[in-house]
Amino acid sequence: MRSTNTIRTVLLAGLSLAAAACGDSDKTRPIDETRPAADARSAASAPLDTKARMGLADKPPGGGFHHPPMNGAGADAPAATPDAAGFTWTAPTGWTQGPAKQMRLVTFVPADAPGVECYVTVLDGSAGGVDANINRWREQLHLAPLSADAIKALATVPVLGRDARMVEIDGGQIGLFGLVCELGGETVFVKMTGPTASLRAQRGQFVAFSKSLAK
Repeated sequence: MRSTNTIRTVLLAGLSLAAAACGDSDKTRPIDETRPAADARSAASAPLDTKARMGLADKPPGGGFHHPPMNGAGADAPAATPDAAGFTWTAPTGWTQGPAKQMRLVTFVPADAPGVECYVTVLDGSAGGVDANINRWREQLHLAPLSADAIKALATVPVLGRDARMVEIDGGQIGLFGLVCELGGETVFVKMTGPTASLRAQRGQFVAFSKSLAK
C-alpha cells in the first residue's frame, strides 16, 4: 500500500508541475494577431511589378484619361490631317506626329530640334481666359505675370478665323511659344516648348502650323 501511495503522490506532483508550466507559458507568450506595418521606404523602392501588386504603381493624372490614339502616330503627318474633333492642319516639313497624350488633340516633334514639341489642346468654354492662361505659362517658367495692357499689346496670329494672342516666353534654358484662340464655345491652345535655342529656330514653323489649323 505504501508503494502504491508513493506512486500516486509522484504522479499527482508531476501533473501539478505540468499545469503550472503551461500556465506560465501562456503568460509569457500571449497570442497576437497584429502584423507589422510595411516599411514605406522599402515599398517606394520596390520594383514596378511589386508596386503594382501593392497598389503603389504610378497612375496617370486625371484618373487615367487618355486621348484616343491618332491615326498615323509616329509617322510624318500629311497635309491637312483630319482629327476626330473636326480639326485639320498642315504640319511643317520634318515634323513627326508623336503618340497620343492626355488632354492633347495632337503632338508634333520637329526632327531637327531635340527636346522640342508642339501640341494642340481644345477645352470647352473660355478655359480661364487668355490673360490667365498666358500668365499661368509664365508662372510655370518662374516669370512674373503680365498686366492686362501688356497682354493686349502682344502680337496676334490668325488662327481659325480669329486673332489669337501669341506669347513668347524665355525661361532661360527652357522657352515656350503659346497661342490662345477663343472660339466662344471652346478655346484652342497651341503650345511649343523646349530648349530655348532650339525653340527659337522653330518660330516660323510654329506660326505656319498655327495658321494652318482649320475646322
